[in-house]
Amino acid sequence: MSSVVRVPPELDAFLRLPPPQSLIIRGPPGSGKTMLSLSLMESFVGRRIYVSLRSSRQSLLDQIPWLGSIPPGEFELINTGPAVDHIQAHASVAHDSGAVLPDRDRDPELEDLLWLPEAVQSAWRLSNPAQPTLIIFDSWDAIIDEYFERGLRPGETLPSRDEIERRLLARMIRAKITLVLVLERDSPSALDYQVNGIIETSRKLEEGRLERWVSLPKLRGVPIETDTYPFSLAHGKFAAITPVGPGLRYRFNPPVPDPQSDHPSLWPGSSDFARHIGRLRFGELTLLEQGPGVPREVSRVLVAPMLIQVLRAGGEALLVAPPSIDPEDAYISLRHHLPTEVLNDRLRVLTSIPPNPAGHAFPDVFVPANRIEWTKTGPAFPVPEGPSFLKRAQSSEHPNLIVIYLSGLQSLADAAGIVPSPGILAGLDAAVFPQSRVHIVVIGRTGDPQLEALGSVVETHIRIRGPHGRVFLNGQRPYLSPLVLSQELGSEPYRLTPVL
Repeated sequence: MSSVVRVPPELDAFLRLPPPQSLIIRGPPGSGKTMLSLSLMESFVGRRIYVSLRSSRQSLLDQIPWLGSIPPGEFELINTGPAVDHIQAHASVAHDSGAVLPDRDRDPELEDLLWLPEAVQSAWRLSNPAQPTLIIFDSWDAIIDEYFERGLRPGETLPSRDEIERRLLARMIRAKITLVLVLERDSPSALDYQVNGIIETSRKLEEGRLERWVSLPKLRGVPIETDTYPFSLAHGKFAAITPVGPGLRYRFNPPVPDPQSDHPSLWPGSSDFARHIGRLRFGELTLLEQGPGVPREVSRVLVAPMLIQVLRAGGEALLVAPPSIDPEDAYISLRHHLPTEVLNDRLRVLTSIPPNPAGHAFPDVFVPANRIEWTKTGPAFPVPEGPSFLKRAQSSEHPNLIVIYLSGLQSLADAAGIVPSPGILAGLDAAVFPQSRVHIVVIGRTGDPQLEALGSVVETHIRIRGPHGRVFLNGQRPYLSPLVLSQELGSEPYRLTPVL
C-alpha cells in the first residue's frame, strides 16, 4: 500500500553509505529542492552543516522550527549572504603557504583548498574528521555564480568553474563528508559524471493542477526500486508517497468517530476527507470518477468508512453492487466491523448475481435482480425488498446512505430489460428514503456515458487517477489541489496528502 515517508527509501539508504559521497539536487525554482535538502539533513546521522546565501540561522529556524530539535553542536549554518567573495581575491592567497589553517589542512593539496570559495573553506573547517559530516550548499549555483561574477580581465588566467568544482569534490573525498550541491539549473553538466548521486525535482501540471515530483536517475551503491515519487511540502516538511507494492492490497478500515455527532450532515469517516473535501450533506450527491489504472479496491477504501459510520449511527444503507465484485465478499468485509444482526436489519445490497448454487444461505441483506421491483412510469428506480426496511427509512432521523456503482446499476437494468434514465439517481433518495436524511455516493469509470448526465446534479465530484502506482484524488467540484491516497498504521482509515 502507499505510505507517506520522510524521504524516499533509496535516499535514506544513500545517506547510510560510508562517506565520502556526493549528491546533486537540481530543478527549477520553487520545485522543493531546499525542503528536500533539509529532509536529508534531518535523516542524516552525524554532524550537519548547511551553507546558504540567503538565510540566517534565526530566519531558517523561524521557517523550519524542527531544525531547533537537532542537538547542539550537530547543526551549523553558514550564511554567506553578507560577504562578497570573488575568485580574484583568492589568486594571491592560493600561493601563500603561510596561510593560517588547521594542521590537517597542511598538505600538498593546500592550494586546491585556497582556490575554493570562502563558503567552502568555512564548511571544511567546521567538519569533524572523526565523525561523518553532511555539508549542503544551497544553492551552489548562487555561490559559484557570485564567485565568478567579475569575469576575467585581459591577460588574467584563473581556474574555470569546472576546475573549481573538480577541486571541491577532490577536497571533500579526503574526509568523512557527504556533500550535497543544490543546483538551480535543471540541465546536465560535467558534475553529473563526477558525483555519486543525482536527484531531480519538478513541478507538473495535470488537469490544470500543480503536482510536485522527485526522480532518482542516479544513486551509486543503492538499488533504485522506485525512481519517481510525488511529494508534499505541507506543514513545512518534505513528505514522499511510496507506490503500492506488488501483491499488496488496500485495507478495508473502519471510520474514526464523528467529532460533531450533532452536525446536520454525514461524517465521511475520515478526518482528511472532511478537512479537504468536506462532510456529506443530506439530499446531495457525491460522484467518485475512477480513471484508467485505478484499482477497484480504492472506491471501497473511501466508501467503507461511510457505510460503517451510517450503520453504527443507527441509519440504513442501500448498496447497488458492481457485477465484478461478489456481493458476499462485501458483506463479509463489513461483518468484520459490524454485528450480523445490524447488517441484516439495516443494509440492503441490490445485485444481479444469483444466489450461490452451492447452497450457501445468503442473509436477507441481498436482493437479487429477479426480486427487484421497477416503476412503470416516470424515472425508474429499484426498491429494496423488506417492508420493515422501507417503513423505518421513511421516518428515520438517523443518517442514511445510498452507494451506487454505475456498472451495478446497468447490470440490474439489463436484467430487468429496461434502460436506466438520467433521472434515476436524482430521484433515488426520495424514492427509497423519502423525507429522510440521506446522501448518495455514485461510483463510475471515466468514459461511462452516464457520468455526463450527472454533471448538473452532483455537489461533489472527485476524479481518481492512478499515475506511477499512486492514487490521486483531483477535486473537480469543489476545485482542489491533488490529494494522494495512502494507508498507514493508526486510527485513520486512510490519509489524503496534498501534493503541493
